[in-house]
Amino acid sequence: MIGNLQTTTLHERRVARRLDARGEKGLAHSLVRLRGTEFGARYHIESLYAVGGEGAVYIVRDAVRPWRPLVAKVPLLPVHQPFQLTSTVIHEQRSKISMEARLLARTRSAHLPRHLGTYSFRNPLLDAERGSVFAEPDPIYVMEKLPGSDLDRWLLRMHHTQLPQALMRRTLDRVAVVLLQALVELHERGFLYADLRPGNMRMIGHPHRRIRLLDAGSLVTVYDDSGRFPHVPAYLPPRVFDDLSAGRPIAVTPRSQAIMAGRSLYAVATGPVS
Repeated sequence: MIGNLQTTTLHERRVARRLDARGEKGLAHSLVRLRGTEFGARYHIESLYAVGGEGAVYIVRDAVRPWRPLVAKVPLLPVHQPFQLTSTVIHEQRSKISMEARLLARTRSAHLPRHLGTYSFRNPLLDAERGSVFAEPDPIYVMEKLPGSDLDRWLLRMHHTQLPQALMRRTLDRVAVVLLQALVELHERGFLYADLRPGNMRMIGHPHRRIRLLDAGSLVTVYDDSGRFPHVPAYLPPRVFDDLSAGRPIAVTPRSQAIMAGRSLYAVATGPVS
């Protein structure tokens, strides 16, 4: 069985432990069954890389350019709990991934992974005999795999090694400048980045200590009035958090984005990140 612990990679087992900790026991071992799936007449899914709130990310190989490090994202479905697989859930998750792919393609930003194409594939984890949406293809989009480490993990290591303050300060200055440049550029192109937390930023090491934003699912258009606001509550501005707690609608704005950026930068500067 592909989902068995004995046949998964070390990284996939780490992903499984994280999912188990958030109450999704068994999900990773169902998701790894997509290994070996081919799509787009050139791509081959090799292993499970990460799982977010709305999508599962896989390492893929391009038969045309096999040396390129790539990942692909598919809708996250409760395939480990078939009774939760409804037509509504499947349709909503597919729509989210399709929209995410469109937004990433539209940004054309050097601060985000490069979008390399959106495709569809027959998802073997769904029972096609149930018909309707179960027999329809899932969207999947390909993007470059960013090198480096998530910013929270990278800086946690730096704090633990007790680097000289002058060196740490130069690195943090670089982080702040590049992050704000990225947000300004995205805003000029009509986008806000809603889920601004260190885990959504990738530190690319020497020689330039570049910062790039990871998750296209955090993109929201400036004119989006749907109330869509991907977020982690810990990084919300206090007033927005109070509105959320009171059940009032919340929306991402340039002001709230600036406060979330400040909270993230404070977290990476002082070290209490996880």
